[in-house]
This record gives sequence, structure tokens and C-alpha cells, in this order.
Amino acid sequence: MPVVEWGLLHKIRMYDLAIIGASPEGLSAAQRGIQTAKQPRIALITQGWERAWAQKEPAEQNSESGTDPWECLRQLAALGVDVIPEEGTIQPTETACLWQGTQRTLTARAFLLTTDVDRYQATQHPWTSSNTAQPAASTNTWGIWGALPQNLLLAQQLAHRGHAVHLFSRNPHPLPGEDREMSDWLQRYLATQGVTFWGNCQGFSAEWIPDPQTHRLSFTTGGQFHQRQVDQFWQLPLPALPWQWLQQIPAFTPERESKASYLAVNDCLQTTHPQIFACGGWLKGYTSPLIAIQEGHYVVDRVFGDRQGPIDYAPIPFGLDLPLPWYRIGLNEQQATEQGEQIHIYHGYEAYQPDSPLRGFCKILTDQQDHILGAHWFGHSAKAGISLLTLAWEEGIPLRTLKKMPVVVEGMAQVWQTLKPSPTVGQ
Repeated sequence: MPVVEWGLLHKIRMYDLAIIGASPEGLSAAQRGIQTAKQPRIALITQGWERAWAQKEPAEQNSESGTDPWECLRQLAALGVDVIPEEGTIQPTETACLWQGTQRTLTARAFLLTTDVDRYQATQHPWTSSNTAQPAASTNTWGIWGALPQNLLLAQQLAHRGHAVHLFSRNPHPLPGEDREMSDWLQRYLATQGVTFWGNCQGFSAEWIPDPQTHRLSFTTGGQFHQRQVDQFWQLPLPALPWQWLQQIPAFTPERESKASYLAVNDCLQTTHPQIFACGGWLKGYTSPLIAIQEGHYVVDRVFGDRQGPIDYAPIPFGLDLPLPWYRIGLNEQQATEQGEQIHIYHGYEAYQPDSPLRGFCKILTDQQDHILGAHWFGHSAKAGISLLTLAWEEGIPLRTLKKMPVVVEGMAQVWQTLKPSPTVGQ
């Protein structure tokens, strides 16, 4: 590591914030900085993300904004962001942090590490490869270990391509630790799509059989031993983590695990060096652009504003963009009851749709003052509905007031009409 004297720093450009990585959260953080700060000095270092963009279709390149990432870079550059198409490393010194690239060196009051492109590519699903990218001429049997969000999406995509899919988990439900009622609903939906779920799997092992080139999967569930042979076996390279929503995102850990390493951060997303923040794939949790983008916004607000408290994950919506979307916000029923107060539980339904054997389903938790504590929504209107509930959460709007607001989305209107309270839960 080169030693850089403080007297030389006047020759190196100084920024308020240097964003490392033009990931979806990196692009969004730069936009946030431009919108919220007065004359901000922001550097956005692409850090090799061009490789990831080149492997995706133009319509998929930035699903969060619907914009070509190259166009995002051009817009940011026009607004004053110093876009640096290089790769490099951060080099902490005794007096400052420097970023050293192939052609440039810079320093900043704060650095934000966004998802590394190699880490991003490692978690991409196998359906993007040549054997599944096109409609299959012949179907295969797939085995997938782990009922995490990425694997549920993979199972859905493979089933739609005509493959038989077996999804295995050591937990009793998909999305372990999530709201049991909503997990059961999601499991029933996946079953209608051709995905077989095996829960409570113990002693799971996968053995490659050269002839006839299959994987033999062995496991015990319900006290019975089972074996299944599959043509393709997929296990996410990242370790399967317990779904403890507010407690485990991020789970602060500095050690290296499996094929991925994570950065230790505090409640404010600061690493062991106070000038360096991290978000997205660097944190031990779930790969979700929605969460990573909000983490990036939080760091920008700390750097350019007066936001001092720890990040709050509760109001960050999270979803699975299945053909019938599944979205959630806030606490689940178990977490809400553990607070020791009485809660109200409301259930509402969307009408049946031709493309689904299940009705859309909404579950909302409120406190005694009818303020929203958490919500889940599965159905065609889930994304729009959870956005409205997020607004009510942040503004403290009671559910009874929200129900009086006119809505133009048909599915949301159906949920409001059918929304009924269940018996009070808790003490």
C-alpha cells in the first residue's frame, strides 16, 4: 500500500461523498445526493459494473428505475456528479482515506460501498444461462436448496418454463421466520405453479451421479427418509441465513463465511473505519435492490443532512415480484405480539383472477390506536397497496382514515371493501 503524506492531499480532488459501485443502489444514492444537498461534491465510481450491464437485456438493466444505467450515468454527470468509469481500492492512511484507481486518486469525507459486481453476478439465477434462457425443448427436474427470496423467484421461473421443481428447506415454511399465515399462502400459490416444497429437511445431502448424470438428493423430513434424483441442482453461493427480519438485516459480522465475506457495520452502516459506510450485498442479509437502495439513501442523508439515528428497516417495503406479487412492510404477527400490547389483525381479499387459482390476500396489523404496525399483501395490487400502506406508516395515518381514501386500483378497492378485523391478539 503506498504511503500518501497529508501535504500531498491538496493535489488530490476532495469530495463530500464517493460512491463505490454503479449498482442500482449506487445510482440511486447519487441521485439522492443531488436532490437533497446544496452543491454536493459527489464521485460515482463504476467499479466494473459495466460487465453486469452488458450481460442483461436493455429492458432489465435497471428494473428499479426503468432506465438504461448508461443513461443514468449521463444524467448524473450532467447534474454535476463526477462519474469515474474505473476500478480501484480504498486505501486508509493515518490521516485520510484515499481511493486509488488505475488513472485517478481521490479522497472524500465519506465513502459508500455498494454491492460488488462480482458478488452481484454470483447471486444471479441459472435461468440466465444458455440452458434455460430460451424455452426448453425438453424439461428437466430441478432441485433447489433454501427457501430464500432469490430461490423462490428461481423456482417460479423454472416452473413457468415447464421444468419440474423441488424446493428444499430446513425450515417448515418458505421465507423462514416470516409471518406464518402469509408463508402458508405463498406455499399454496407455489404449489399451484408446479413447485413442490419440502420443509423441515434434516441431514440434507446432494451427490453427483456420473451415470446417468443426475444429482441424488437425500434428506429426512417428518421422521421419514427420502431420496430424489434431479437433473439440475442449485444452491445459492451465499449462506442460507435465518429470516429474522429486523434482527438480521444486517447481522453485524466481520468473519468470512462460505464463498462470501461480509463487512462489519454498526447500526448506522459504518464499518470499522468511521468514514466508510457499506450497504447492499456487503451486509449479511438478503439480496434485495429495494432494501439496498434505502440503505444508500440513509447514508446519503447522514452525510449531507442531520440524520443521526440508526437505520430503521421497518418502513422499508420488501417484495417478491412473482406473477402475483408478494410484498410486506413492518412487523409480522409474532413480532407485533412480542411487543406486549394488544394488536388488531385485519384480513382483506382481492377477487380471483384468470391467471391464478388463489385470491389476492392482504393482512394488516395495527395497534390500539389503529396505527399500522405491519402489513403483507399478495396479489395483483400488492405493489400499489404496500406503497399506500407505507405512506400511512410514515405519516401516522390510522387505518380507519386510510380506508376512507378513494383508490383507483380495482384490487385495492376490493381489499378495502372486504377488510375485516379478527379478534384482538395479545395482552
